[in-house]
Amino acid sequence: MAKGQRTLAAGSIVGCSATDGGGVCMDPPNGQTSQFSMPGGSIAGCVVSGSGGGVYDRAMGNVFDMSGTAVIHDCRCGSSGGGVRTYGTFQMSDQAVIRGCTAESATQEVYGGGVYVNSSSSFVMSDQAQIENCQAISNSSSSPSNGGGVHAANNTSLTLSGSAVIQNCTAKNSADSG
Repeated sequence: MAKGQRTLAAGSIVGCSATDGGGVCMDPPNGQTSQFSMPGGSIAGCVVSGSGGGVYDRAMGNVFDMSGTAVIHDCRCGSSGGGVRTYGTFQMSDQAVIRGCTAESATQEVYGGGVYVNSSSSFVMSDQAQIENCQAISNSSSSPSNGGGVHAANNTSLTLSGSAVIQNCTAKNSADSG
C-alpha cells in the first residue's frame, strides 16, 4: 500500500540538518511505501550525523526517482550515503547530478560518499546522470572507508547505461599515513 508521493520539481532545500535524511527522509509506516520524485530543484549543504545527507529512503518498497536537472550537492553524513542512502529503488536519469557529497567519521566505517545502496536494493543510473567529486573518509586508523562514489551492499542491483558516469570520487582513510 502506498503511503504517499512527494515531488520536488523546482526550488531548493538548503542547509538542513537531522540525524538521518537531511533534506528528505522517506519513512512510511510499516507495510506501506512512498515515492519521491525529483525532476528538478536542488538539495544542497544538508548535514546529518547518521545516514543520507541529502535523501534517506528507509523502506524496501520505496522509490526515489531523480531526473531532469535535479541536483544534490555538498551534503554530508557521518555514516553512509553522503548524498543518498536507499533501502528501496533509486533511479537517476537525464542530467541529474550528485556532486561534492561526503560520508565522513572519526570513529566508524563510512560507506558511499555519493550513494549508499542497501542490501537487496536497486540503483539505476542512465542517460547523462553523474556522480562526481564525492568522498568517503574515515579518520580512524581501525575503520575503513568504502565507496567514494557509490557503495553497493550485498545482493544489490547496480545498473549504469547511456552516458551515466561516476567520476573523480575517492575513498580514503586520513588517519593512515601510508
